[in-house]
Amino acid sequence: MALINFRKIITELSDDGFNDLKKATKELIPYYYLEESEVDRLSFLEKIGEYLRHFELNNRKVRDNDIATIYIAELGSLMKNRIKPGSSADKYSQRFLQLEKEAPSADGDFLLSLLEDITKIFVCFYDSFARNQGMVYDITFFALDAKMIELKDLFLKDKPEPGKDKKAFMQKIDGIVPGQVKNAANEISEKAKDITELTQKFVRKPDTVFEPVHDVIEMDEIVDRYSKRALSFIMLAVLYCRITDFESGKVD
Repeated sequence: MALINFRKIITELSDDGFNDLKKATKELIPYYYLEESEVDRLSFLEKIGEYLRHFELNNRKVRDNDIATIYIAELGSLMKNRIKPGSSADKYSQRFLQLEKEAPSADGDFLLSLLEDITKIFVCFYDSFARNQGMVYDITFFALDAKMIELKDLFLKDKPEPGKDKKAFMQKIDGIVPGQVKNAANEISEKAKDITELTQKFVRKPDTVFEPVHDVIEMDEIVDRYSKRALSFIMLAVLYCRITDFESGKVD
């Protein structure tokens, strides 16, 4: 049963690690009446629970035990087709895949250790990918060097290119679709684009009146707060702060 012990993670963070975590997640985990500096560990733990409640309400088939699996799958999707086969980085990728298979049956401290290893592999890979903007051959296996929190925007918006097999399939389909069908599809696409642009002009923007609860509701209309990618960044931030605590010697 892959149930994550968030209480253990949050309470064991160093003060610096906890403050870094609050800063990293403040756009995705909103507060209403408390300032960020006023939020203590137990309050934040409850905010994690509230976030997961909304996430599961927005993804009705998801249960608490599915969170780890969703997180690992989301990270894996951002590594796929981005690592050079046979390279030193590929060895870490193979380890990631092995851990992914073990995750559904893991629990307790073993699951936490597994998630730490998976997260460390990913952040070291993603740092190399962000710096090189291309195929990854090698990674430095030291999470403190990765500066993962600074890559939040890239992580949230990242859309990997399809693999070679999918590209070849799409090219094959493109070759057999009649020209008239393509032209009709293009016309529909252009009309849909026009409608979208027109609709966006009338989308209500957040007003300038300060309302602590309603401001969060308005922001929910702009930020895809309860997507799998957003959930994965929160998980990533939680585990990254734990890992860097260990690497920096701030906790034993």
